[in-house]
Amino acid sequence: MAVTIVRLLPKNRMRSYAIVAASIIGLFWAAMITQKIFFCGERWGKVPECNIPTYTAYMELAST
Repeated sequence: MAVTIVRLLPKNRMRSYAIVAASIIGLFWAAMITQKIFFCGERWGKVPECNIPTYTAYMELAST
């Protein structure tokens, strides 16, 4: 959705802001996936127990 918004905006300052916002959302997404892989996927073959820190929940709320 963010890529579509960027494509529809004319080339000016708002388009630059939209590109930065889309990039930040992408970085949040990559950080959340990485955290969940490392915190939940440590023991292969067992049922995962996710002890995810509180700041991950804050990051999820901020990026949605």
